Amino acid sequence: MNHMKKFLLFLPVLLAILLSIGNAFEENCADKFVKSAASGNDAKIREKLSKGSNINSKNYERQTALIEAALNGKIDTLNLLVKKGADLNQRGKTARTALMWACLEGQAESVKCLLAHGADVNLKDRNNQNALMLAARKGNWACAKILLEAGADPTAKDNNGTTAYGLALEHGFGKVANTIANYQQSSNSKLDFDDLKSGAYF
Repeated sequence: MNHMKKFLLFLPVLLAILLSIGNAFEENCADKFVKSAASGNDAKIREKLSKGSNINSKNYERQTALIEAALNGKIDTLNLLVKKGADLNQRGKTARTALMWACLEGQAESVKCLLAHGADVNLKDRNNQNALMLAARKGNWACAKILLEAGADPTAKDNNGTTAYGLALEHGFGKVANTIANYQQSSNSKLDFDDLKSGAYF
């Protein structure tokens, strides 16, 4: 077998190795970029963007810079990323957006910021839960109130057929359940009958 045939046989293996190295390098760069957002290091973010970093890249946990800035309450960083073109509704782990993660972590200022920039208030994750449901199940009253005022749908149901009101009741967060119930009363929207059977207005 001549050298050319040997080379051609080895070529696919070589290409696979080079691709693997390239992917590892790209993932490492994404991890560093997302980490800068999580810590609110705006100078580093500007530097990396000027060198070609993808603003919507994901780290090894599948989280974007915008998501990490939101769940860590880095408002200046959020504004910077949005200004530079970050996708407000890009999904990370479990198909959750930056708004959803901010609600889970009780970052009310992040929620306000994202909504002000136009984040979709009614998107759902892979469990069919929207941001309001996530805020309700964690007892994050301030986030729930902001979301309702921004047009969150309190009648939406998750994969188990439960609404945000039901989740608040299930997890023992009466204040959140009361806020949702009062909002629905004032907006002439009816609570789900099954939810009412599981608890009462607080």
